[in-house]
Parts: sequence; structure tokens; C-alpha cells
Amino acid sequence: MKTLWNPEAPSVEGGVDRQSPSCPYLQRAKQIPRYTIEGYCLASRKGGLRVVTVEEFRELCTTAEHACCELYLRHCERQAAERDLEEGEA
Repeated sequence: MKTLWNPEAPSVEGGVDRQSPSCPYLQRAKQIPRYTIEGYCLASRKGGLRVVTVEEFRELCTTAEHACCELYLRHCERQAAERDLEEGEA
């Protein structure tokens, strides 16, 4: 989880929808008997999948703490930059 956790991220208290604490970029995986994984992260920069570890799934991706994830924050920043670019062109 150290690779995803961003200690400089703003506090999630009050800023996250408590109705849906899971990360919107989490794709839960179907269980396959030989290779059990919990899910995939869809927030990768190049649009690929990143396998989520069990620890990340339980402590980060399925909680409000996902707002402190480096990949989540980068993805949100990219989306904001793209929106600003589109608004500038209009």
C-alpha cells in the first residue's frame, strides 16, 4: 500500500460522500479459483489495469481513504486539467 498512499493528501473527513466510500475507479474482480485477486484499479495513467492487493482493497479502495490514493488524486487532477482545457477552447 505504500506505493499508493499519499501522506500529503487532504484529510478525507467531511470531504467524501459517506454513502459510497469505495473508489469510483475500483473494478471488483470475479473470483477465479487458481488466482484470487480482489479487484483492479482503473485510474492508471495510460488507461490500463492495475491489480489491487488485498491490503489496498480492504484499507484503501473500499473505504473513504481512497481519496488519499496517489493514483486517484492524479486521475482527478488529469480530469480537471482536461475540463479546463475544454472550457478554454469553448
